[in-house]
Amino acid sequence: MKPPPSKKARNATRSTDVSIEQIVEQAVLSDDAACESLLRRLTGFEKEVVDAVVVISKGVNTMRRHPYMAALSMLLDSSHSDISDRIIELITLQELPTHEKNEAADLIVSFLPSYCSRCSNKQLQIFLEFVISKRSEEETVRFERYSEAFNESVRNYFGHGIKTKWKIDEVFSSNEESLLNAFLSIPVQSLSAFASEQYAEVVKRGFRSKQSLALEKGKLFKETLENLTDLEHYLCPALTFFKGSGSTWCSWTQIIRLTSSIIAGEFNFDKIVIDRALTFQLKYLPFVYERARNLENIIDWKVLLYLQRVGISLDVPISILSTERVLELLATCPSELEIKNEMLSIVAKLISPRLKSVATTCLVSLASIFERAKNCIEILSCAASALEINFNSQLFGHTDVERDIVVLCLGIASSQPLNDAVYNRIRGMQKVIQNAMLYAHHASKEKSEAMWLVIAITNVQVVGPILSQIIKHSGKTELTVWKLSTISDKHRCRLTSLCLPSFLLFFS
Repeated sequence: MKPPPSKKARNATRSTDVSIEQIVEQAVLSDDAACESLLRRLTGFEKEVVDAVVVISKGVNTMRRHPYMAALSMLLDSSHSDISDRIIELITLQELPTHEKNEAADLIVSFLPSYCSRCSNKQLQIFLEFVISKRSEEETVRFERYSEAFNESVRNYFGHGIKTKWKIDEVFSSNEESLLNAFLSIPVQSLSAFASEQYAEVVKRGFRSKQSLALEKGKLFKETLENLTDLEHYLCPALTFFKGSGSTWCSWTQIIRLTSSIIAGEFNFDKIVIDRALTFQLKYLPFVYERARNLENIIDWKVLLYLQRVGISLDVPISILSTERVLELLATCPSELEIKNEMLSIVAKLISPRLKSVATTCLVSLASIFERAKNCIEILSCAASALEINFNSQLFGHTDVERDIVVLCLGIASSQPLNDAVYNRIRGMQKVIQNAMLYAHHASKEKSEAMWLVIAITNVQVVGPILSQIIKHSGKTELTVWKLSTISDKHRCRLTSLCLPSFLLFFS
């Protein structure tokens, strides 16, 4: 039996001298129209093979460009060289159909540890933001029914990440692109309110994890926070949505310790972070300790000076202080330092009418402070505030202490160097004299002529030099008259008129 005759290979007919490899390469890299034009050059068996190859190749390329397949290819690719250069943008993930978006989120959550070792910090940030936003959308639709379950799943999910990935030696390495660094880089302002709350839960859980023990070591934690940028992106939302319960006591203790350090100026943070930390302390500290620890214990001179320097209002912190604490602060005004204007500005805010019951102790502290203040304009504000202690009292001037306060304050005003170019100093003197006259007016109504006489005598020592200096520097009597009219009524004119002999003698 004869074997069947062998088939002869068909000769490939080519319309050009271009090789089939070049035609296929150009076809694969071209769009559909150009590809079709190139493939027309092929005929017969070559055309059938190339058609199939091109279809398969274009299908693979299309699949690779799909966000889900792109994320999957990061896991399957054995080479790590170019994975860090691939970026799947957040918008492409968010624009996926619902079922594909769910699959992408599940893929990221399931293989997050692998992504942490294979992706760049930016890609991790995008993946985490996508997952949080996706879970937030689900919660918006089914909030009431799945609220507790969803909260628990989010906490457990990130809790697992904290336990397995956020280790001290990894998180506190400046060169490591860890899951924590990626998470803290998420722009929380772009997330919904619910997603931000879940974000805060993660930050709170982070302080409760192993690496939060570094907080107790102080220096290591401080250096780490100082190296992080855009702190307000994660700390502010955490302090806004922070919620406490019996099960999170450890977390409460650590976050309070952190905010106390921020308020005390141990970290060089922006004003917004300091303000949020202070608000957190004012809002939650009494609740956490159930009045066992007074909030005023954290407010001392160091805190007050730091808050004033960064531009935080001291009105609320000072308002919560008890009378005893205010007296303690006045008595412990930094004794080793020369009193500066910034200290006197705080002293002026500490003085309030509630100190009337402890006027004697207050006067002793003020006398010590005034003695160490040299050529400080703010001392006049302190003197004026000291007079305002008894502003609402109709019995002002009935005690030796109250008279001594007036004499002391007016004595301070009379000893201050006057320069008409320094408006604040002139205005401060005017305020001291004006307050003294107001209270002398009350005293005269109560027939306290002795007090009225003390003010009148002291007023002679103060107003005369002031008027003389004004006329001496300006040479305009009209200015003097205007100054008199701004601080005078019928009663005060009587006091001011007593200054004229001294004024004429001084000016002559």
